[in-house]
Amino acid sequence: MHSLKFWGWGVRWLRDSSLWPKRSTTMKRTWVKTTCALQEGQKENFFLWLSEFKIEGAWELDEQTVMVYSREPLPEPPALFVKKWQKEQEEEEEWGEKWREYFKTIRIDEELVIRPPWEKKTRARFDIVIYPAYAFGTGHHPTTEGCLRFIKKYFREGLSFLDLGVGSGILSILALKMGACRVCAVDIDPLAIEEVERNLTLNGIDISKVELLLGDIATVGGEFDFIVANIGPYFHLEYLPKMQRLLTGKGKILLSGFEVQDLPPIEEKIHQVGLTVLDAMVLSSWVSLVCQNS
Repeated sequence: MHSLKFWGWGVRWLRDSSLWPKRSTTMKRTWVKTTCALQEGQKENFFLWLSEFKIEGAWELDEQTVMVYSREPLPEPPALFVKKWQKEQEEEEEWGEKWREYFKTIRIDEELVIRPPWEKKTRARFDIVIYPAYAFGTGHHPTTEGCLRFIKKYFREGLSFLDLGVGSGILSILALKMGACRVCAVDIDPLAIEEVERNLTLNGIDISKVELLLGDIATVGGEFDFIVANIGPYFHLEYLPKMQRLLTGKGKILLSGFEVQDLPPIEEKIHQVGLTVLDAMVLSSWVSLVCQNS
């Protein structure tokens, strides 16, 4: 598990993707499925608690319900985070087919579609293929949708693009399809880097088109016209000054990965570093902000 300093990078992948185990050819496994109804405002704390255990995948069924798969039964979730919960067993073959049901084609707008590789290609201008595996970013979470919408709105051909916490690579792939002149994608998780390479290939994009960096923001050099960080609120509060220093004079920073309740200290930090909020979007309590130099 990643250090607490970067926990926002390390557990967000749990929200809309899973680690799929290889099937055994000699025996059929049984998985433990735990469905949890969360207490109001305790989603982030629940995922932080969940990150302490070895699980195989988790989905948000809705804003207050999470379904978790594990090989061994989880301990009883803290009542502070979970109102009620239920455990049941599910055979591997059933799960192995069922998980695909959660990932269908998503139409963000008339021009932008996100789909898994088993769904048919569309005629959308930006038809993006994402394999739902290890990394965060299949298009199902409100923060991903907010980022996609704002990139569509503000990014322009010929601009440079920095993707902090690249996850599946979905945002970088959109920037490339929109004509980015340079894309730098960073993540502290080596599994995310592997997923970006796979998704680039699925989209017919040469891997050499992206500077893939395994590490944190300290590994990034140069300046960028457009910076996106779909990470947790603690990351923004600590690293927004660094992001501002990486930004070109007329560039834009897109922040997401936090809820409305987290907004006041983030807005204060934005003003402290000499930025202003150009645009904002709230989807199911999740916030996305576009910022620029004052």
